[in-house]
Amino acid sequence: MADVTGFLTISVVVALLVPAVSRGSFTVLLQQRWYWKWSLAAALVLQSLTHRLPHPGDNDLGFGALVASYVLLLAFCSRNLIKTGMAVVMIGIAMNTVTIIANHGMPVAVPEVWGPSTEFAPTTKHHAQSSDTSLYWLSDVIYLRPTDQMISFGDLVLAVGLIDVAFHGSRKRRSRRPVATKPPEPAVADKLDIATLETFDDEELNALLQSSTGLHDSHPAQRHELQSVDN
Repeated sequence: MADVTGFLTISVVVALLVPAVSRGSFTVLLQQRWYWKWSLAAALVLQSLTHRLPHPGDNDLGFGALVASYVLLLAFCSRNLIKTGMAVVMIGIAMNTVTIIANHGMPVAVPEVWGPSTEFAPTTKHHAQSSDTSLYWLSDVIYLRPTDQMISFGDLVLAVGLIDVAFHGSRKRRSRRPVATKPPEPAVADKLDIATLETFDDEELNALLQSSTGLHDSHPAQRHELQSVDN
């Protein structure tokens, strides 16, 4: 069978196990905020309906629903690209989307254990490869013997992305420590005592009074001392 539902289910299960084996937090993962969840839900509904809609040869209703589901999946991924790993998921979905659109469905390299490719029953989503197949290496060319399934490289990229999303999504964000600020340097006049000020002449005292902004505002007492020395 060419349906990859079993493979994707295994990928999701493995992704959900990642927090447990990597000391992550399921609570943090479940509390992640996702945007456009309606887009993901609508895509899954359309995916489930494609098998019930008319097959190729009748009309393109099923194929239209299939393409629409992938467009919705890409929209969901693009809206959540801020999540680490979501870009990888989007690349995997995009690889499958391009192949499906180019071939009016996903071509399948029928393995020998399934019998002749001419006996492969086409569905809305899958059909046997032929000489007219485009993007051959992006189609279902990987045979999984344990599950007796054919998958594509896009499916593998998607699986890696899901694991990446689960891993980083289960990590707690570290709060940034406040940066310690250096106290401001005291004004020049703050460092001078009365004995030092008495050595200044009138011009030097006037210049010091004008240049030291601290004396005009925050140190009226010391400004008074400078003025008394000047007098």
